[in-house]
Amino acid sequence: MFDVRLLPVMNGVPSALQYKTGASLPPGDYTMKFAAVEGERIGTVEHVVHAALPRTDALSFSELMVGGPLDVGELLQPTIGYEVTFGAVHGYFEAYGPASADVSVEYEIGTDATSPALLNVDVAPRRAGNTRAIFTRVIPVQQLPPGKYLLRAIVSTNNRSVKTLMRAFEIVRPKVLMTSADGLGTPASDAEVFLPVDDAALNPPFRRDHATDSDTLTAFRERTPASVKDAFEQGVVFLVAGDYPKAEASFKRAIQPEIDSTPALAYLAVAFAAGGHDLQAASAFQTALVDGEDLPQIYDWLSGTLMRNHDFGEARAILEEASAKWPADVRFTKPLAMLYATFGRGRDAVRTLERYLRERSDDRDAYFFAVQWLYTVHSAGAVVHDRAEDLTRARQYASAYERAAGPQAPLVKQWISFLEGER
Repeated sequence: MFDVRLLPVMNGVPSALQYKTGASLPPGDYTMKFAAVEGERIGTVEHVVHAALPRTDALSFSELMVGGPLDVGELLQPTIGYEVTFGAVHGYFEAYGPASADVSVEYEIGTDATSPALLNVDVAPRRAGNTRAIFTRVIPVQQLPPGKYLLRAIVSTNNRSVKTLMRAFEIVRPKVLMTSADGLGTPASDAEVFLPVDDAALNPPFRRDHATDSDTLTAFRERTPASVKDAFEQGVVFLVAGDYPKAEASFKRAIQPEIDSTPALAYLAVAFAAGGHDLQAASAFQTALVDGEDLPQIYDWLSGTLMRNHDFGEARAILEEASAKWPADVRFTKPLAMLYATFGRGRDAVRTLERYLRERSDDRDAYFFAVQWLYTVHSAGAVVHDRAEDLTRARQYASAYERAAGPQAPLVKQWISFLEGER
């Protein structure tokens, strides 16, 4: 018998009370009886339990344990609980035996035992002696709609699967958050909606090869005064060769106060950016933009440089200006959509991405974001157009993603199921 005081999952947050304890028992069948007393009311719940460790020929395992943790770090004790409410699920089990050193594990989340994996991660072992390994991993599940899921632990030795452990859980919205939203007094469609963005989209690499191809160079060569053309062309030669200090010196010689120095300033900034000096590059691009407002390439280079410097507010302003000048230029619409998403302008982000997809029907990743963002907007209680139009567009984007053999098609289908189930 154990006597434990029941506490909520998180202090101050309305939730089920939890009871967690453990006991060491010989293998066999047992009855577990849970008794609760409140005033004069008494109740019990009884479960028949078969206590035994799952086994293979050379290994034995604890049960796979699942719960919704409050901490997202590496947890060396299991989290127990069926409902997951705070955006992460914790999987935990242990392997025993001399062969445990050879065990590798992958966690998968699916809707049932045979469904495709919606999310999957490798789990590194934590050694606890010569015959015990702990496999613990907290998996973010913000991408998954509320519903019932199954965590599958695929156990392998020497690249051969030997055991699959499974445990069900359910993702639910925190009741305290839903209650708070009801009393805001502001329509959900007018509230800020922050959308998920891939980190790589906010850190675009500088493409030196694009800056030095003949098509890009033509517009700048045509504007280069004859008096400094040799210095400009010498800078291009050094830039192509990757000799950035010499390229910088050549472009600086081509900058003269009495002539149009826009091409030399722009390519001095290119040399800075190619050499990894984004702070200097941003300053030079901004100077080049004073007289180079008719050159969309400078806007593209400057916005990318500002994003690499994490100056997202200024990058957004540059992209908005460029997008207004050249509305069909996809160089500006997709990164602008990503920045709107990070600034809480979720509906503007979706609309901007839709403009991008009208021009670029071959971007598989953009289709993925389009469906994910529509799901995220609706899960926040907002809409972009209206429910019917948003669902129609989401289905179109999901179909395009599937036709392009998108690797996360099962997850995209899960988002579509959520949108189809809205009332």
